[in-house]
Amino acid sequence: MSKPSNILDAGVVISAVLDLILYDLPNTQMLRLLRLMRLLRAAKLMDMFPQLYALVHGMWSTIVAMSWGVFFCVRHFGDVLHRCCGICDPGGYCI
Repeated sequence: MSKPSNILDAGVVISAVLDLILYDLPNTQMLRLLRLMRLLRAAKLMDMFPQLYALVHGMWSTIVAMSWGVFFCVRHFGDVLHRCCGICDPGGYCI
C-alpha cells in the first residue's frame, strides 16, 4: 500500500507537468505551495546525513555573509557617488 505522502507527491508532480504544458491552469498557487512543501521532505535527509547538514548549513551561512557584504558595499559606494557627483551641500550633508 502506498503512503499518502507519495500519492500527494505524484499528484503535485503531475500537476506541475500539466502546468508546464498547458501554462494556464486555474488555481495553481496552491499547487505551487505544495511543491514547496515537498522540499521539506528533502530536508529530512539532512537529519540522516550529518555531512549533508554541514554542507547546507555552511552554504547558507556563506550566502548570508555575502548578502551583508553586498549590502554594505552598495551602501558605501552609494555614499561615495553622492559625494563625487556634487549632490552634497557645502556643509557635507548629502541629499
